[in-house]
Amino acid sequence: MSAFDPTPPPFDPVLGLYPLFVTVPRTEAVTLKVLVESYEGFGVARTEDSQFQPGRTLLAVLLVPDFVADAMTAIATVAERLDLKRVETTEELLARLRRELDCCD
Repeated sequence: MSAFDPTPPPFDPVLGLYPLFVTVPRTEAVTLKVLVESYEGFGVARTEDSQFQPGRTLLAVLLVPDFVADAMTAIATVAERLDLKRVETTEELLARLRRELDCCD
């Protein structure tokens, strides 16, 4: 398994956040959500597609600008244990997330 890249995802000016898209085994989705949300001010994690791939859930981890580097470091420390994989931030994923959050242009 390759190491998790702790480089922050691109900033999204529409959301005002750094949306990190990742997949984890379905059994680990709640663990990642609790980790992200237990740190005051890091951000929130939301399920985007519980059936993204067989046995894996797609999550959008919405990281706030002030703590994006710290959040990425924290996520990187548990990435291997959670079998976390980054998903490329595409315009399609961003558009869907913006619609779901009612942040359309």
